[in-house]
Amino acid sequence: MSKLSLKSQFESDVELLVNTKELLPLALRIKQVEDLTEWYFKIAGKHYEGSYYLDMLATYILADTMRDKGTHKVRHTEYPILSQSQQKLRNRRESRVGDDNLDFIKLREVHNHPNAFKTATQNKED
Repeated sequence: MSKLSLKSQFESDVELLVNTKELLPLALRIKQVEDLTEWYFKIAGKHYEGSYYLDMLATYILADTMRDKGTHKVRHTEYPILSQSQQKLRNRRESRVGDDNLDFIKLREVHNHPNAFKTATQNKED
């Protein structure tokens, strides 16, 4: 088997494994990944070098953690792993919470800006 066909066979097997809808038990998923990577090593004589497909296999092993849609995953899990959408949402929430307060503190404490203590007022016509 040529190296190119071996590599493409490994990649198609990874995609087939990852795209299964049924979530198997963790021990079985680990065994599947080990068998697939050992098969490639046995035939190629070296480990697979493509990080994309190895990342797909790692995500497949952690599928139950990645599929957890709980809003308090970070609070209830000792070592939480956030999906990309959960990480984006967390970053958005964290930056939204303190931007105004942080700007005020930076103006007042760091830059010692004189206008940080004044409130904006509009002049009213009598």
